[in-house]
Amino acid sequence: MKSHILTLLTALLLVLAAHASPQKPNIVFILADDLGYADLGCYGQQKIRTPNLDRMAAGGMRFTDFHAGGAVCIPSRSCLMTGLHEGHTRHHGSNNHIPLEAEDVTVAEVLHDAGYAAACLGKWAFSDDHDGPGAPQKQGWDYYYGEPNQTTVHSYYLPRVWEFDRDGSVTGQKPDTRLREIPVPENANGGRKVYSHDLLAAKTLAYLDAAARKAKPFFLYLAFTIPHATLEPPDVQPYASEDWPEPEKKYAAMVTRLDTTVGQIFERLKKLGLDEQTIVFFASDNGPTGGDGHRPEFFHSAGPLKGIKAMLTEGGLRVPMIVRWPGRIQSGAANDEPLAFCDFLPTAAALAGTRAPARLDGLSFLPALLGQPQPHHEFLYWEAGTTRAVRLGYWKAIWSSKGDTTELYNLQDDLAESRNLADQNLDVVKRAKEIMQQAHTVFPGETTAKEKPKKEKKSKN
Repeated sequence: MKSHILTLLTALLLVLAAHASPQKPNIVFILADDLGYADLGCYGQQKIRTPNLDRMAAGGMRFTDFHAGGAVCIPSRSCLMTGLHEGHTRHHGSNNHIPLEAEDVTVAEVLHDAGYAAACLGKWAFSDDHDGPGAPQKQGWDYYYGEPNQTTVHSYYLPRVWEFDRDGSVTGQKPDTRLREIPVPENANGGRKVYSHDLLAAKTLAYLDAAARKAKPFFLYLAFTIPHATLEPPDVQPYASEDWPEPEKKYAAMVTRLDTTVGQIFERLKKLGLDEQTIVFFASDNGPTGGDGHRPEFFHSAGPLKGIKAMLTEGGLRVPMIVRWPGRIQSGAANDEPLAFCDFLPTAAALAGTRAPARLDGLSFLPALLGQPQPHHEFLYWEAGTTRAVRLGYWKAIWSSKGDTTELYNLQDDLAESRNLADQNLDVVKRAKEIMQQAHTVFPGETTAKEKPKKEKKSKN
């Protein structure tokens, strides 16, 4: 009898302990490359088929006012990894083809220290030196697979990829802390037989299988290159019969191929019993762009927004952001809180139950995800060469060194940024330019410091 009571008490204590210390969620972040705000059906796309991402939005939260870290690749991804806005990262504006340094703290390091296994697949982009301070194995990752070189990675038929596995659990080989070359012989000497994205997709599923065997949470960062030009999908299905220009068929096929991979990820999470334990984020690194004959206006990729990649208008900065966490995030929810990539690191830290580094620019948006009151940003900030932009509530200010002109838009009433209200709101312009003067950091080794805004001068409409 005593033994039976003891068994019941032990079981009760285990249940109470489980409720008192819930398991940390797995975190997956899927990042597309140059995908437009309106390239997904759930954001208004009419031609490109994205059923899996649309289902993700229907089962989670869709953000309508979320912004990339910058209007081009590396600065944007730097903000995502460090929790800093573009003025505080070493990859701001045009000063972006440089490595991360040892003193830079990434989200991978924060989560690794919180007990997570951290894996990056795809476009790392922060070091061309495979053993330098910016290399993935030096920045908190336990596993990496892909091409870390920012330029080389844009080929979809890579003759080689790179991999390291700190504990050997994914590769099944001896643990390694250095990147090793994995030849893709079918693509040697200009061969085009193995599509690099498909390699990443297969390795993603293999990583999930390996992660399921571990008794620890994981952070999986999937930095896919699709649909970045060059446009070279293996085929143009399911658009072969469409009466479209060939480049547009290729672009649409690449977006749908990405969508298919997202569906495979969710299927594998469910099969492994990890679905409800895993929060999945999906976003793009900046606005849409053309190339290889593709025109972003063909699919209205920016939707109602003005501009494209490399511009500080909303079309260059505002991106899709979908987050799904079954049982925790309300299905079919939409959120219009102004947020940005720098908010991901503190959000991930909050999910992991750990403290985020001090002096970040980002705010955790976990409250928004859980339907709770969300703290607001005082401002959001971006750079592009000697052009700068500040978001203050519904106001958006864009300053250009050319003529020292400032444009000001009320995004609540003018999402297309078509009516410059700077002359009628000089107090808002003044505050925005004060932020611009303070927000940029010059790092050691920068060859040129950004020109700073001069004293206020009336803008030209």
